[in-house]
This record gives sequence, C-alpha cells and structure tokens, in this order.
Amino acid sequence: MKISVIGAALSGIAAAELAHRKGHDVFVSEAKSAEAASDAHARLGQHAIACEFGGHTDRVYDADLIVVSPGVPPSHAVRVEAERRGIELIGELEYASRQLTNPIIAITGTNG
Repeated sequence: MKISVIGAALSGIAAAELAHRKGHDVFVSEAKSAEAASDAHARLGQHAIACEFGGHTDRVYDADLIVVSPGVPPSHAVRVEAERRGIELIGELEYASRQLTNPIIAITGTNG
C-alpha cells in the first residue's frame, strides 16, 4: 500500500515509521524547510523513508491512503484535493489504532 504522511512532527514521523515497518511504501511531506525540520529529516533518512520539505508537491496524491497531522485543517489544499481525488484521509491516531489487534476501550468526557 502507498501511504503519504502530511506533517513531519513527532507523531507524523511515528506514523511514517510504523507504516514503513509494516512494509508499506511511505512518503512524508512537510511544509517547513529541511533546515527548520532537521531532526525529522535526519530521522526519516535513517529509515530511508522518502520525504519532501518546504511544501507539498503532487507526489502526496500518489497514495492509497493519506495520514494527516491534527494541525492540518480540513480546509487545507492538500486535504481538499485528496478528497476530490477520492483518496482516503485519516488522522495519525486513527492510523495507529488500525494497527492494533486487541479491542479498544475509550473513555471520553467534557472535563477530561
């Protein structure tokens, strides 16, 4: 499966590493420059995960699934275009939860 990850902060890198360990073809796209995100650039390079910095090219759409950072708003151009193309979009937490084999119990509330 081809997976693009939008956002190379800690959770985006973790999602990319998980997908890579699962044997998927992974591509990471980050709006910040490689210099501004040097830790991410180095960490992805350790795993030979393909990545781009300084903006998002059309390569992000060459994917079966796009995993987006929570910081990428629904109105972002990449999300809008991916939806137009019919590419599945999910968040990092949902991607990680799909990898679990045990049942999940979630507790929510308005006061934490």
